[in-house]
Amino acid sequence: MRKLATVSVLITFLIMSSSIVSNAQGHFRRDHDDSARRGKFMKNLENLRLLKLLEVLDLNENQNDQFISAFSKFRSASKSIQEKIETDVTDLSDYLKDENKSDDVILKKVDEIVKMKEEIEKERKNFFENTKNILTAEQLGKMMVFQERFEREMLEKVRGFRAPEPPSNPDQMPDVPMHD
Repeated sequence: MRKLATVSVLITFLIMSSSIVSNAQGHFRRDHDDSARRGKFMKNLENLRLLKLLEVLDLNENQNDQFISAFSKFRSASKSIQEKIETDVTDLSDYLKDENKSDDVILKKVDEIVKMKEEIEKERKNFFENTKNILTAEQLGKMMVFQERFEREMLEKVRGFRAPEPPSNPDQMPDVPMHD
């Protein structure tokens, strides 16, 4: 009965996600600065990842609660760090436009971004270490395979969102507003 409920939720979520992906294909370029929409899409994508992962792992009730808790902590910590990275990248981008920019300041900002990326990797490693106490060896293996394949599949989907190659003749270029 529990599996039937999980499958029902998964099917409903997949239907909702496919409509989001279809909508995103038509509006991805135009709405790329809309952080609220992107945030909602990313949250839905992470929820889809979790649902599919739970289905693959076939956890018992105790494992399920512990795994979801560990996954949520990891996702929350990663999201917080990623938001800081995005802010710092925007600040760096703005600073690079300054005529009186300093190499020392640029290098300091780059180092801060690199350190935050390392923090995300540290959080990922902690998550995998924590899951060793929750999952069986086989479930850990399934999780690793799932994560790699899911990320590869998402990259392939994103590549499908890319705009077609621009025409070689500048006279054929469409009027597209450029964002700095």
